[in-house]
This record gives sequence, structure tokens and C-alpha cells, in this order.
Amino acid sequence: PYDLVHKWSNKPTLVVIDNVETVEELALFLNSSGESCLWLITTQKIDIFANCNDLKLIELTPLNKQESVAALKKPFEGKGQIDKNDEKKIEELADLLYDWPLLLNLALKDIQGQMNMPHYPKPKAVIENLTKNIKDWMKFDHENKISVTIEKNLKYLTREEKEYFKELFIFTADIDIPYSIIEKLWNLSDIKINVDILCRKLYYLSLLKKYDISQQVIQLHTHLRRYFLSKNETKKYLAEINKKFVEYYAEQYNLNSPENLPDNLPLQEKNFLLRVYKHHWRLARKC
Repeated sequence: PYDLVHKWSNKPTLVVIDNVETVEELALFLNSSGESCLWLITTQKIDIFANCNDLKLIELTPLNKQESVAALKKPFEGKGQIDKNDEKKIEELADLLYDWPLLLNLALKDIQGQMNMPHYPKPKAVIENLTKNIKDWMKFDHENKISVTIEKNLKYLTREEKEYFKELFIFTADIDIPYSIIEKLWNLSDIKINVDILCRKLYYLSLLKKYDISQQVIQLHTHLRRYFLSKNETKKYLAEINKKFVEYYAEQYNLNSPENLPDNLPLQEKNFLLRVYKHHWRLARKC
């Protein structure tokens, strides 16, 4: 969103965001748009647009079985004869993928990749292997697996360490968060803690995506953040933490607007705040 504002806000721009899942993800970009910005957003959760006005919705229906079968057969054309048994297996694969549009797309890419090889396999082998992989995927309880892993690793943290870790999720995943920012966040409480030691511990427990001691930054996992934000009590807790974080900068530097960040901040910290502070300011004002 920061790059969007600073590079494209004054130019006629089409922004495409694919497969948005939460209101927070949507707001992060919409709050950063310029007047010349046009949006094309895809989602499977239409309720995230509940508070959006003047919205043009285009509902897309999934392919029917006949269309799915035709799509799955297409990569095999000109690559060898498909017999009746192969066609039956393609129909079974289409039935398997019917309620999973994303899987149909992945299946097609897999077939195309194999059939474009110099020495491509027989259609029967491709279809049977793909069907097995899809069935294995559908048996895997993804959310439950994540939940069990997180809770198991959290047992190695003290109660205070768990609270500090949870506070990090006021920030977006997959971006570098400087130590100086984390230190200010964690020092809002009465108990002081060593940022590097705890970040290193979190990283070795696979609770951080990135830990770079030379650059003094970390990154959060997207799945972990979604896991914590799926709980209403955690959302309320993080809203309060975010408010305290924003108030710290407002009071410390006498800010009356998110636009007026002080010049005497460390460069890494200021660059980070330029990217995210306006978003945190807006969220804090809603509390």
C-alpha cells in the first residue's frame, strides 16, 4: 500500500487484488488508493464488502461438469490418444474438483506442465497421479494441523513471552519489522524484555517467518497471523495494543496527524512507519 500511494496515486491505475479473504486485507489497500485508482478484486467471501458503497459486483458461477471435463482434456489434445478409460478417469477427476475452483486451476497447470515436457508421460499416468495427489490434499486438515503445531510450540514460551508475541500481530505479515519498533511496542508494558533474545527464541520455535540479526528485523507468518486474528477476544486485545502503540508516537512526538512523522527518527524506523502508521492510526480511531 505504501508503494501504491507514493508511486501510483496520481496516475490512472488499475489495481488487481486476487482472492482477498479478510476485511483487514481489503482495507489495507483501499485506504491507500488515489482518486485515479480503479480496483478489480476477487474473493470467495462477499461479506467483506458489507461496508463498501457504489460497488459493482460480478458474480461468477463455477464451471459445470461438462465444461470442467473439456478443460481437463484440452492439454492432452495432440499429445496422444485418450481412450474411454482415460475419459472416465478425467470425469472422476472433474467430480473431485467440482467444489474447488482453485484446485481445478492447479490441476490444469500440473497437466500442462507435464504434457509440455519433451518426453511427456501417458495420459493415464498423469490423470491417476493427479487424482491421488488431490485426494491426499483433501484429507489433510490444514487449519487443524496449523492449530496443533502453534499450540505445541507456544508451550515453550512463558506467559509474558506469549503476550509479547501476540502483540506483534498488530502488524502485517511478510514485511520487515525493525527491532526499534518492536522495542517501543514491548516497552509499553511495565516489564522490560530483551528484544533480540525473544525474537531469536520465537524464530527457532518456527513462530517467525524471518529473523535477521544483522539487519535487526523480523517478519511474521501470514498463516500465524490469520490464526490469531480468527479469535474475537484476540482481535479486541490487539485493537487496544494498536491504540497504545499509536498513542505512544502521538504523545512522544506531539503528532496531531499521521502525515506529520518526525524527522529525527532512525531511518529504518521512519521508513517502516511511513508504510504502516497511517493504517494503524485509522484503526486506533475506530476503537
